[in-house]
Amino acid sequence: MYCGFCGKELDEGVLICPECGARAKNDINYCTNCGGLRKNKKKKACVFCKNSFNSN
Repeated sequence: MYCGFCGKELDEGVLICPECGARAKNDINYCTNCGGLRKNKKKKACVFCKNSFNSN
């Protein structure tokens, strides 16, 4: 799992990213499944792994 705000790889079950302090499940800037950069915020799924983004 990856932080959706800063992209740091996280251990499973972590709720808050130790690197940036953001909620671990947000997917604002990075995919929480693969860590891929989310360049287009309008896309509903990751272009790398096809994981669906949360509704923001």
